[in-house]
Amino acid sequence: MIKNNAYTFIELSFITIMIDNWVKPKAVEILLFLLNTSEEPSLTTIQQKVGGSFTTINAALDALSRAGLIKEERKPSNKVDSKRAVVIGVKRVVTLTPKGKKVAEKLAEIKEIMEKG
Repeated sequence: MIKNNAYTFIELSFITIMIDNWVKPKAVEILLFLLNTSEEPSLTTIQQKVGGSFTTINAALDALSRAGLIKEERKPSNKVDSKRAVVIGVKRVVTLTPKGKKVAEKLAEIKEIMEKG
């Protein structure tokens, strides 16, 4: 019974991030990761921690942004390459919105219930 209720909740919660009639599975993982991190992770960090291709992570982030669950900022990012040259770039930093935090907290509760069985 819990399984069906949890699935229904997730399905209804993510109706706005559905694309082609399927839920972006990485979207849930990204929300849970953002809930449990104290840093402002970049797209690269999220990709490394959650797994998946750049295209998959980017599509999930776009869907979460459209749903109002995350916000993205572009911050200057200067790095030194292997030849000691400064590479000037931009880092996409992702954080939860207040709405996104509430949804992520609910998903974390459901995950805990499901894991306890």
